[in-house]
Amino acid sequence: MKKIASLLLFLCITSIVAAQDTTAINKTGTGLPIEKYELEPKTSKFNKKSKYYSESKHSVSIGYQQGGGGYIGGELEYLFYKKLGVQVGAGYISYCAGINYHFRPNIKSTYFSFQYLNHKDIASLMGASIVYRGKRWLTTQVGLGFILSKGPSFPTDGFFPDNSTIMLYSIGAYFPL
Repeated sequence: MKKIASLLLFLCITSIVAAQDTTAINKTGTGLPIEKYELEPKTSKFNKKSKYYSESKHSVSIGYQQGGGGYIGGELEYLFYKKLGVQVGAGYISYCAGINYHFRPNIKSTYFSFQYLNHKDIASLMGASIVYRGKRWLTTQVGLGFILSKGPSFPTDGFFPDNSTIMLYSIGAYFPL
């Protein structure tokens, strides 16, 4: 029993000494110094070397509920400062304008948007939403809008509750210019 305990103690001490030695076996499995085998950092999808990175500062989006909440519409966005952008859009009987904050300094990144939307005779509203942008072309949005004024065509049936908020959503495609 004493022989096994002394063997385990010897192994623990030698492993501690070996871990402090820079020429000990490292992550590469070699006995060479660690400085020679530094690992390169992983590249994210927005690294400048990545195929998903875009130097473009402009983007066009088209799709359902885009451009102010119309059935079909489009938006044009301009990234004017690192992560800040502005957008304008128009759709079938609607228009919008907004300020966007991108989570990364790239036109292809997901962003938080604060918008004014006008849907002709239905309602005008201010809203905040998060807009997801996929790697290649997909864009989706979900958010909450606060009604500023109701138009004559605003539904009065049970579909809309009698409060002053509406869910904002859209789906479409985007293209950096």
